[in-house]
Amino acid sequence: MNEINLIDQCLRNDRRAQKELVYNYAPALLSVIRRYVTDVHRAEDYLQEGFINIFNNLQQFDHQKASLYTWMRKIVIHTTFRQFQMEKSRLNGIQVLEESQALSIPETEISLQHLDSEYLIKLIQKLEDPYRKIFNLHAIDGYTHEEVAEILGIEVVTSRSYLFRARKLLMQQLLAQKASANGK
Repeated sequence: MNEINLIDQCLRNDRRAQKELVYNYAPALLSVIRRYVTDVHRAEDYLQEGFINIFNNLQQFDHQKASLYTWMRKIVIHTTFRQFQMEKSRLNGIQVLEESQALSIPETEISLQHLDSEYLIKLIQKLEDPYRKIFNLHAIDGYTHEEVAEILGIEVVTSRSYLFRARKLLMQQLLAQKASANGK
């Protein structure tokens, strides 16, 4: 069944079509959530909440504006961060770098294009929650600092500061890995 027919059937509450939509997209959407959530069970809960929001808003999907996957990914990301906010994420408890420090890091300090994607995902997963979330939203999912700030309920300067620190932590991990590889 093509996307348009699948959506149409889902809008008519066809349970088989809804099951097919979940079956087709759940693995990819779960991997998006797993970039932000390390606990598998929690990620699956967020995915379930995401699909509830997807089905509740499916009539708003416009295939001329975005692909179905892109639209659903955005909903799942927003759902995940709403869940974080409800759980009172630790973002407020972490000290923020000064804006001048955050703005002084060049965007190209870490060349991530040349890294194996699975290796990069493992490095990102090692970051603490606020850094991992902001790095994923900005560097991986392409959100602007303004959008990141809105999603997380933080200031733009906080987003920039966390990104600065995330890149610095990733660089430290890369250098440590390189040093241990050279030391063998």
